[in-house]
Parts: sequence; C-alpha cells; structure tokens
Amino acid sequence: MVLRIFLFTFLALQCVPTFSQSSKLNAALGSDLYKDSLYDESIHLYNESLKLEPNNEYLFNLGNAYLKAEDLENAKKTYSQLLNSSSASDHQKSKAAYNLGNLNYAEQNLGDAIKNYKEALRLNPEDIQASENLQIALAQLQQQQEKKEQQKQQDQNRDEQGGEEDSPTQPKEDSDQEKNEEEKKSSQSDHIDLDKADEIMDYLDQVEKKTRERLNSNKDKKGTGANKKPEKDW
Repeated sequence: MVLRIFLFTFLALQCVPTFSQSSKLNAALGSDLYKDSLYDESIHLYNESLKLEPNNEYLFNLGNAYLKAEDLENAKKTYSQLLNSSSASDHQKSKAAYNLGNLNYAEQNLGDAIKNYKEALRLNPEDIQASENLQIALAQLQQQQEKKEQQKQQDQNRDEQGGEEDSPTQPKEDSDQEKNEEEKKSSQSDHIDLDKADEIMDYLDQVEKKTRERLNSNKDKKGTGANKKPEKDW
C-alpha cells in the first residue's frame, strides 16, 4: 500500500511541469504569437515567463514585442533593464543598446542615440549597423548645430542692423513723407494754375466781346461809310 502511494505521488510529480518548464513553455508560445504579429498576447506570455524565471533572452524578446506593439516607453524601459543587468552578456547588452539608440533616433533625441550607439560598439566593435547609424546620427547632429549657429548669426545681424537703422529710418520716412507732400502740392499747384488759365481765357473772351460791342456801337454813332476799313478781329 505504501509502495503504491509512493509510486502514484512520483508519477503525479512527473506530470506537473516545473517553474522552469512553464517559463520555457510560455516563452515558446510568446515567440509563436510574436511571429504571428499578436504582440499584446506575446507580451503577456513573456511577462509570465519572467515572473517564473528571470531570463535575459526573454527580457530582450519582451522589449522587441513592446517595440512592435508601439509601446515605446515600455520598450525603452525593458532594453534599459537588460543593458543594466549584471547577468546579461555583452552581446545581449549590445543589442539592447543598439535598439535603444534606434528608439532615441526615432524621437530625434540625437544625444542619447549617439551615446547608445557608442555603447553598442563598445560592447560589440564588429556591429556594422551600429557604426553606420552612429555616423548618421553624428552627421545629423552636426547639421542641426550648424543650422542653429546660422540662425543665431542671422538673428544677431538682424538685431545689429535694426539698431543701426532705427535712428535714420525715421528721418528717411519723414523725408519721404515730405517729398510726397511736395509732389502732392505740386500736382495741386499745377491743377490750380490750369484752372486759372481757363479763367483768364474766359475773361479775355469777355473783354474782347465787350470791346467789339463798344466799337460797333461807336461806328453806328459816327455813321461812317462803306469805305471805312473793317476793324481787326481780336
């Protein structure tokens, strides 16, 4: 009887998976779900695996799942955790640093991107992709700095030119205004003179008319003959 109980207990224990086996099973299922683009379910299983058994490989896969699920904050936290892990290998840390650099670059945080790419190369000098990405980030950072310097210089030049032109600008405007006023007055003066010329011509026509009438009246009074020369036309 005792032997039967012992055998039953032994067999039962063999059927119950250990923590390690459960962790590996969850991680394997998580990887399958990751390949099927079911990232949220994959994240859940990787987290369950890590609860049962701390494992740097699972941790890196979890970071990748967060990245694919576009949960960038948790992705960065997971990669940083792996990068700071004392049990992680240089190769694992290098991959985490590289992925962190990519996340930093995507956010245009070039300073941290450069730092993480350099860390990836320190841990794995043969990482060609990290080297290329580092050069790209450095070039872009330099370009941004040069652009800022150019903008700063342009602003400074504009301020200096503005300060120098402040004093003469007003007199220039006054001079232009005076010139416009003079031109306006000149135009008005020309217009007035023309009006006066018309008035003068009208006045001369009236004088001529009256003179003709007076001359005709005098001629009629004197009773001059037909041999009298005609008067000039005005």
